[in-house]
Amino acid sequence: MEDFAAVCEWVRVWRVWRPNLPDADDNHVMELAIVGNAAAIVTYNASDYKGAMFAPPGCEITPPGTFLHTYPL
Repeated sequence: MEDFAAVCEWVRVWRVWRPNLPDADDNHVMELAIVGNAAAIVTYNASDYKGAMFAPPGCEITPPGTFLHTYPL
């Protein structure tokens, strides 16, 4: 986790709208992905992000195993 944290970047969340995902508990994840221009959201819960009203351009929703095979650390 220390290596991961070393390459992370703090972003200021300034938006006041909500993405309105099927599971409202996931809205903050999508908000951070949008503000941080995320290339991917890595989750086992991909179905809750399908059809989001707002999403970062080109952001893929992927499970951890697929992400690690695609982007080896």
